[in-house]
Amino acid sequence: MICKPGALPSITAAIVRVSKISYFKGAVATKTKFHVTIGHETVMGRATFFGRYSETFPTSDKTEMTAPFDFSTEYLYQTELVSVKASPGEGDAAAGGNFAGHFPEAQFALMEFERPVTCGQNFIVIGSKLDTDIHANMCRLAFHGYLLRPLSG
Repeated sequence: MICKPGALPSITAAIVRVSKISYFKGAVATKTKFHVTIGHETVMGRATFFGRYSETFPTSDKTEMTAPFDFSTEYLYQTELVSVKASPGEGDAAAGGNFAGHFPEAQFALMEFERPVTCGQNFIVIGSKLDTDIHANMCRLAFHGYLLRPLSG
């Protein structure tokens, strides 16, 4: 990559705004290892999911997906990523079992990478289970989102 020095940091972790891919039939559980594609690299990473909850049903506007992460807001730990359909009547709602009847207004992941990755803010992130059987009739892409806050250390 060609850029001015410091424009694209090498990071070991990131906060990512995420959404579960509805075609992925398995659980997307916290502390599970995923193949994480970010920028032009795919690395192994471990996700810890958390969400911002409210009484209203969430929206999935792209401008909201890339809005800056707010460290002053309270978030709730999620045992797994919740798949939210277009309306509450379509089934697949609060699969995480955190708070029955409450939907996450926004879902996030703290992604911890096994090796440093060179990337920038608002890069697209895709989490996959590429180690599943390639002959099985199933989607291997688990979640997608946007990198909100690169973390190094």
